[in-house]
Amino acid sequence: MGKKLQQSRLKQKFSRTSTKEGGTVKIFGDELNPSIPYKTFLLSLNDTAEWVVKEMLNKYGMKYEHPITYCLSQIILPPYNQMDNKSIKQVILHDKECPLHIYLNHIQKNQ
Repeated sequence: MGKKLQQSRLKQKFSRTSTKEGGTVKIFGDELNPSIPYKTFLLSLNDTAEWVVKEMLNKYGMKYEHPITYCLSQIILPPYNQMDNKSIKQVILHDKECPLHIYLNHIQKNQ
């Protein structure tokens, strides 16, 4: 019952959020726990990579770990028809970078 109520509240929160204010992003943490490949986050445009790392550790039950020893990276995949291992890029985000802002800019550039 509690989980259903939480899901309902999150759904309401997600539906009220537009891309001007924020949005949902899947953050893949399979390096932290292979049995849980990703977590979905509701991010504002101003949420930083540092904040996301702290929240990820918390969601994966690692809240006592030191966030400074972890990082958030962005993996950029080429279009499906151009896919090969050489064209996959991985960039480590700086603590003060905003993942949702970066994501939305990337989508806007590639439309």
